[in-house]
Amino acid sequence: DDKIHISILIDSERGLLYMDNLLKFLFYYQKPFHFDFKHCCISDLCDKIGDDSSHYKDRMLYIYPTVFHILTNNKSSSYLIHFLNMWKLHNVEYYFYEYNTYLDRLQRIVSKHPSGAKPFVKLLLPEILPPSVNKVCHHLLYDTIL
Repeated sequence: DDKIHISILIDSERGLLYMDNLLKFLFYYQKPFHFDFKHCCISDLCDKIGDDSSHYKDRMLYIYPTVFHILTNNKSSSYLIHFLNMWKLHNVEYYFYEYNTYLDRLQRIVSKHPSGAKPFVKLLLPEILPPSVNKVCHHLLYDTIL
């Protein structure tokens, strides 16, 4: 499976901003928003600097499919659905999971964290994520409630 699975826990506007920055960074790094070398207005300049552009052309040929597993509440999920649909991203899947349904199981954990038990929801990822996602240890977990 060559998909990139990213699990994200979002429960606030600040978390939505982190998500925005994460998406921009991730897709910029994967190069789908970079210019087309043949139609670039500075392509002549690039040719004069050197022909090292083949490295970037090779990387642009394939964009890894990305799957977001977003743990959030109803308020944030409606904004995120609008946000992700507005971008119209190709090779991107996203799934929402309501984290409030799992908080009851975590209330016995004593935490001085301002968010209470919410950050511990990530401990339940093996149960939350679908069986098609084989190993939780292969995921990047981006926790926005630090």
